[in-house]
Amino acid sequence: MTVKMFFKTAVQCCFNALGLQVLKLKTFQDLLNQTGCQVEPSELTKFGIISQKDLVDFIRREVKSNFPPLLNEMVKPREVVSLVNPMMRAAGYWGYSDSTYALTKDEKMAVFLHFQYFEKFQVALAVASSYPGGDYLEFGSHDLYTLRNMLAAFDVGNIDKRYPETQFYAFDIFGQSNEDVLEGHSKYKEFQWYFKDYTHKGNLKILETHKENLYQHYEGIVEEFNLFKDRTHLVQGFFEDTLPNFKPKNKIGFAFLDCNIAPSYEYVLEWLFDKMEVGSFIYMDEYHDVADVYLTIERFNEKLKKDRGLNLVFVRSAAAVGALFRVYKVLK
Repeated sequence: MTVKMFFKTAVQCCFNALGLQVLKLKTFQDLLNQTGCQVEPSELTKFGIISQKDLVDFIRREVKSNFPPLLNEMVKPREVVSLVNPMMRAAGYWGYSDSTYALTKDEKMAVFLHFQYFEKFQVALAVASSYPGGDYLEFGSHDLYTLRNMLAAFDVGNIDKRYPETQFYAFDIFGQSNEDVLEGHSKYKEFQWYFKDYTHKGNLKILETHKENLYQHYEGIVEEFNLFKDRTHLVQGFFEDTLPNFKPKNKIGFAFLDCNIAPSYEYVLEWLFDKMEVGSFIYMDEYHDVADVYLTIERFNEKLKKDRGLNLVFVRSAAAVGALFRVYKVLK
């Protein structure tokens, strides 16, 4: 296969790089294996490509001149757009849905999940657009998706320029759970089914080398994401074990709760009760989705009004599951 054909195939296969996302390939051989190319890596040195970064830079640079004429040969424009935004496989020209009958199972799932994940990213962007300063605290950080959302929103909004002291905290068991651990937390015994999914025996897809140390796995995610990593802190353990002695460096600017079960929400909200300030944001992921969680949050808000004269004001939802609020004084 010629270098030109390699380039065409690489662009098509690695389009995420054109969306300014980091390639998930560690070596050229990984790329060659994915594309099925027979090109020797040495041939690419003619183009100054000697590392993964060089390959990404090469694709981004050359695509400006080479990609447009190759576009019609490779794929239809809509297919290109849908590689970055899978929802475009379903949405028609006017915005309502085309038939999804011919989509594969994976394509249909990509449409569905992209909507849900992107809604949460929009929550982070919404908060960043009116950030009150202070630290970001996340309670329930499975796979660090929403932590990364906030780091990215903080970065693209240039919020760091105004608030260079902001710290980012993620509280989670990070796989540290088993029957022995749950023995010390009796109120969670009936939720063993829930915690099982968040241990190394559950459904986490992790590197084999990190099988016994998920915390190391998550540290690697933060390192690879490479945004404010010196101010990002992973706090491992049950909330009841980690929060009593924890003191944020600054006021709380945004509290993100994805605790899933009512007892966890209840404990975290009780801990947050005297720490929320006027202007602070708070997001609860199961507000619209789990009845017990909804009632727990509403009771928290009533107590907030009565004892502190503060009120949770609804800002927006996320996929009709979670809800973003902002704290304001009660209108008298």
